[in-house]
Amino acid sequence: RRPWSELADRSTFSKLESFSKATLRVHKNFSYFRIKYYVVVSLILAVSFLTNPFSLILLVGLFASWTFLYLFRPSNQPLINLD
Repeated sequence: RRPWSELADRSTFSKLESFSKATLRVHKNFSYFRIKYYVVVSLILAVSFLTNPFSLILLVGLFASWTFLYLFRPSNQPLINLD
């Protein structure tokens, strides 16, 4: 649990020298602020679903169809990987 002020601290921003250092910083930031990023993404998704009810209905329909197809598949046939 990191404070929100630490996530938005502008003094920690700096220009990086290479792409590899940028990817390293992204990985470190994601592991450090993982919960904060999940909260922000969840809030954005919640607001977008509440402001556009058709997408929420579409998501529920997609979830219901996948659940139906998973629950009513033949149980004697194993799931296979077609790589």
